[in-house]
Amino acid sequence: MAKILAIDDNKDNLAVLKAVLQDAFSDSELLFSESGKEGLNLCQSNPPDVILLDLVMPQMDGFEVCAQLKSNDSLKSIPIIVLTALKTNRESRIKALDMGADAFLSKPIDETELIAQIKVMLRIKESEDIKQGESLRLSQQVLERTHQLEQELMEKKRADEEQRSSLHKLEESKKSSLNLMADLKTEILERRAAEERINQLNERLTLAKDAAKFGIWDRNLTTNLLIWDDKMYEIYGLSKSTFSPTYSSWLDLIFNDDRDKVVTISKQALNGEAEYNTEFRILHHDGSIRYIKALGLVIRDSSNNPIRMTGINYDITSAKRAEEALLESKSQLDLAIRSAKMGVWVWDIVENKRYFDNQTCLSLGINPTTFNGTEEEFSKIIHADDREKIVYARNQAIDHDHFYEIDYRVIWPDGSIHYISARGQLVCNENKKPIKLNGVIWDTTEHKLAQEAVRLSNQKMSLLFEQTPLAVIEWDKDFNVKDWNPSAKKIFGYSKMEALGKHFSFILPNHELHQINEIRLLLINQRGGHRSTNENITKNGLKIICEWFNTPLVDANGKAFGVASLVHDITERRQAELALQNSNNQWNVTFNSIQDSIMMLDTNQRIIKYNKAFANQIGKRINDKINPYCYNLVHGTDCPIDGCPFTKMKASREREILNFEIDNRFYDCMVDPIFDNKGSISGAVHIINDITIRKQAEINLIKKNKEVQSLLLGAKAVLDFENFDITARKLFTICKELIGASAGYVALLTPDGTENHILSLTPNDSISTKPPEFPLPIRGLRAKAYETGKPIFENDFSNSEWFKRMPPGHIPLKNVLFAPLIINKKAVGLFGLSNKKNDFTDEDMKLAAAFGELASLALHNTRTLEELICQKDKAEESEMLKSVFLANMSHEIRTPLNAILGFSDFLGEPSLTVEKRNKFIDIINSSGQQLLHIINDIIDISKLESKQLTLSNQECNITVLLTEIVEVFKRSEALMNKPEIKLILSLPHQQSDTLIITDKFRLQQVLNNLISNAIKYTNKGFVEVGYKLVTKYNASYIEFFVNDSGIGIPNDKHKIIFERFRQVEENGYREGTGLGLSISKGIINLLGGEIWFNSTVNKGTSFFFTLPYRLILTDTKVDTVKEQKSTDLANRIILIAEDDYNSFRFIKELLLETNASIIYAENGQVLLNLLKEVKPDIILLDINMPIKTGYQCMQEIKAKGYKVKVIAQTAYAMAEEKEKCLNAGCDGYISKPFNKEILLSAISNVLGI
Repeated sequence: MAKILAIDDNKDNLAVLKAVLQDAFSDSELLFSESGKEGLNLCQSNPPDVILLDLVMPQMDGFEVCAQLKSNDSLKSIPIIVLTALKTNRESRIKALDMGADAFLSKPIDETELIAQIKVMLRIKESEDIKQGESLRLSQQVLERTHQLEQELMEKKRADEEQRSSLHKLEESKKSSLNLMADLKTEILERRAAEERINQLNERLTLAKDAAKFGIWDRNLTTNLLIWDDKMYEIYGLSKSTFSPTYSSWLDLIFNDDRDKVVTISKQALNGEAEYNTEFRILHHDGSIRYIKALGLVIRDSSNNPIRMTGINYDITSAKRAEEALLESKSQLDLAIRSAKMGVWVWDIVENKRYFDNQTCLSLGINPTTFNGTEEEFSKIIHADDREKIVYARNQAIDHDHFYEIDYRVIWPDGSIHYISARGQLVCNENKKPIKLNGVIWDTTEHKLAQEAVRLSNQKMSLLFEQTPLAVIEWDKDFNVKDWNPSAKKIFGYSKMEALGKHFSFILPNHELHQINEIRLLLINQRGGHRSTNENITKNGLKIICEWFNTPLVDANGKAFGVASLVHDITERRQAELALQNSNNQWNVTFNSIQDSIMMLDTNQRIIKYNKAFANQIGKRINDKINPYCYNLVHGTDCPIDGCPFTKMKASREREILNFEIDNRFYDCMVDPIFDNKGSISGAVHIINDITIRKQAEINLIKKNKEVQSLLLGAKAVLDFENFDITARKLFTICKELIGASAGYVALLTPDGTENHILSLTPNDSISTKPPEFPLPIRGLRAKAYETGKPIFENDFSNSEWFKRMPPGHIPLKNVLFAPLIINKKAVGLFGLSNKKNDFTDEDMKLAAAFGELASLALHNTRTLEELICQKDKAEESEMLKSVFLANMSHEIRTPLNAILGFSDFLGEPSLTVEKRNKFIDIINSSGQQLLHIINDIIDISKLESKQLTLSNQECNITVLLTEIVEVFKRSEALMNKPEIKLILSLPHQQSDTLIITDKFRLQQVLNNLISNAIKYTNKGFVEVGYKLVTKYNASYIEFFVNDSGIGIPNDKHKIIFERFRQVEENGYREGTGLGLSISKGIINLLGGEIWFNSTVNKGTSFFFTLPYRLILTDTKVDTVKEQKSTDLANRIILIAEDDYNSFRFIKELLLETNASIIYAENGQVLLNLLKEVKPDIILLDINMPIKTGYQCMQEIKAKGYKVKVIAQTAYAMAEEKEKCLNAGCDGYISKPFNKEILLSAISNVLGI
């Protein structure tokens, strides 16, 4: 697993590198360091395979880190890629490479290039590791074998010594046994075989050493003796005869720059701190610099002290030179590619991924940080028409080993199209299987656009040649026609075929030939172009005037080979010039006939031309010989006046206008510049208009506009609907300022219409030197304004009859103006204005009248608004009552209706006993009556808030009432849905029947509300209902209670629980309108009692209320049933008009025993149609029917004179509804729901039976 170390002091850069490396090298170990020192320590403890190094870092920069890494033999082989933002710093790049960096990338880093560089460096490191490993392994084998051979030689020497000893002993003991000699002979033979094996091993070692070109050395650390083999002398270029190797003499052979490094690594190896593995340079005897690789082992004694070093050297100069050449070649290639703006790309065929450098991404319009090299991404940027072409070229290169060469288009993110040229070469593996396609691309858009521009230029020139209205003629050197365009044919009449090859004389008259020949010589001799105007002759013999533009045509050597001519037929222009002269004469006549004053000036403002109107207007004699200055003649000044339009015109180069006044006359002067053919101002035209009449109209218009704006401002004040006092002040101030009065007031008539009530105004508007007496009496001129209802003014007030009626202390009045305020054709107030500097005018009177109308409208609005507010308050109160009514309706009807429906279901059960059936019928009837009572009295409930509710007191048995209520609730759906709740009735033991005088229905309503709430807010436990007798305030009361074990009421809801629309759980859903407790409290208060509660959250709530108790003695009562008199309606026709069919069936059932004939009308229109054919005795008319209502039917019945009795039937329970029906013509009225007794009684009353 490869290891990659990134060293950068910037955490953000490390984060970016981490993301890129994790994606590209997911199976590699990634190391990161934020300082050079920490990075060096990581290299020592865990050497990486590649290092990414930032140059600019604090404390220890990248240069120093690189130097220390390369000085360490164990770390110097690690490839280093330098990352820096110093893109243009050439010295830094060279310095980094000199320090040993292997590659150099500039920030921002191109991800693709970075990944490619890392992959290359990993392959280099892998190759280097393999090479070093092989070298070390071979060196180790050599050293081990050398040591083995030395041991064997020592053994041989020892054997020889032993042999000599044995021989000596043999001579001394010749009488040794034969067996001993045989053993000795055998030993000698074995030793000779061993010597033979040693010799063979020496030969093999020598061959291996020679093949690897290794030199072997051995250093005795005790004697400092250095032993070299022959290869060592060859490597260093030395001779055994001239050089005796010692450690110091060997160090002298090493370059000074490398010597300290070698000494250091030697010491580290001896100390056991590092392996002896280093590179250094020497100067060969032939003068060349050689690179040497040195490897060695330290041999130690039994005490682990170093005694010898032995190792190998070999020459790596060729490899170093190759590396330098490779780097140089790569640098030159990079320079060439950058200079040509070429991008390098690689298509990995196996992985189907593309790797682009920055220039490639730039050319293709790709963001290198987001491009992942997929086929889909690459295909998206290719023009749709070129995609198949790329696939074909790619397949040809892969399948047939063709050179990849293609031009295509790409679409950049901004939508622009760019042209690309791509070239590539196929790369195969050792099995000749394609593995990748390497290549370059460059952007040819400019070249393509240039080609297209040339093509378009040629096309335009061709079109210009064919379409230009000028004749285009090309002549050869002798002035014979070489080319002739259609316009030439149009001008001269000759076709191209007729003109080609002809001499220029065919279109010239004889008298022009000499001059044209001289022009030809000038052109051929290249003395510049020539322009001339000549007389020419057409094919038809017509003489025309042409303007010729000629220029010589020269070849690449600058030699003229012909002439090109553009010819313009100016015959018509010459005729137009003559016409222009005549036109100028006519213009002079017209110029002097213009009524406006016109003069023309030169650039110095001298008058160079003027018309008669100007001379007449100026009224002075003009000396045409001296060309007088405009400002002197017109304004009588010695220099241009301020705002001079001529001066402004020269600066703006546009029309300028000046308004000025002379002798109470108003003029405007319009100045337009005159430009020469170079675009410079050569003078100006002044047109002066007498605008005195228009100016006076503008002044009047401004005045009128001010009046309109003031009136609009006043109208806005009225529309703001503020208090009349505020609006009146605004209107009065606007009116006073507009007219120019200095004092005044706004007054209103008092209710009795006899006095003037002055509104309080600002001190400046005070009308009296003393505190004013409010109100003022109506007299004098004010009275006249009130009487006539029209504005009036007096300019000589002090001498008028009105002056005598001035109240004491009033301010002196020079003049006065009064404008009345009119509402409904009656004066209700007035505007009073006084002391205008000039006299009041009729216009002032009209303005004051207009503002008086606005004030009248404001007063009317104020009074109307007050009435509307009063009506709004009443409407809101009515709406509130209506809302209370509608909100309570559902809550009030639910409980009795539930009893009716519930016990009605029981009646259908076949097993039900007669006793229970009768009991249930009684409950149903009771609940139905209760429901009817609710509907009839619902309006009274809504009147509770408005204190209009009336009570219906009657005798009430509390025990019976509570028993019935509890029985109803036990059968209710609400309680049946909560089986874990027990409903308990608690009655006092000593009171079996307690009778009180109260509104039984209201009491039952309160109990229903409280019990419903208790069940609603209790999920488990009990609900207890009962009463007891208590004494309060020296009086007897019945205290009712409803206890539950429910959720309780939070403390923050205690104060609002009796308010309308409030519930315990306002955030969650609880059935009900939230009006029950509010209604109950109101009813209890009306019944003369009090209501309160105690509650604990999550434990339960107890509601209590009291009613006054007055003892009533009970007597035994016997119900008597009145005899029901039957009603016989035989031979009577009853027409029932009812849109609800069930209601019709009910009425029909009620009338079944009367023997009447029944006719049914389902709506009002059917009723009217039946009346045309049938004459009923009585109509039971439903008021609310579709198509035609009961009221509409009554109108037609009365209008057509039908003699029939009508009883209105309606579900509306309002008292006013009955009155409305009777007023409509009905003879009787019954309110739904009704029973048989009520219906028959109404019919009998109407029919009089």
